[in-house]
Amino acid sequence: MASDIWFRDLESGDYRNNVIDDDLPLDLSGPRVLLIEDDPMVIRELRSLIHKNLKYATVKDFDSSEDALSFLKSSYDLPHLIVVDIHLKGNNGLEFSKKLIHEYKDIPFMFLTGMPQEEFFKMAKNYSALPPYLEKPLEQEDFKKLLKNYFPKTDLRF
Repeated sequence: MASDIWFRDLESGDYRNNVIDDDLPLDLSGPRVLLIEDDPMVIRELRSLIHKNLKYATVKDFDSSEDALSFLKSSYDLPHLIVVDIHLKGNNGLEFSKKLIHEYKDIPFMFLTGMPQEEFFKMAKNYSALPPYLEKPLEQEDFKKLLKNYFPKTDLRF
């Protein structure tokens, strides 16, 4: 039998993002991070930073907010953190974050943006509390600090 879950295979150490065999032993204890970003290079960089700094983390990524929302609606193992780009195909990350706040208010999220800070604040002016955000290109130390804030009791590789 197979399941659409996204955990780490303990035998091989591989991270399986789609359908996996139910017979494989899985590590269910680590933090789960959902990335929503349409730039493959940024996804690779984020995955690398997460796996390098957050022990036993599993990562699922999507290049559109619609696909990510479908995944969230069908998943029984929700992520512990969602990282969403502001500019996405289809709609922007700000619109998607409104759905997150409404439907998944217990899951923290943060924004990624390549836009200047002033422009970002203008776009996000309707938020009562602005979530954390990272500017692209990513600074490794800033991302590490955010991971440490989101996962204070997790075995971090610092």
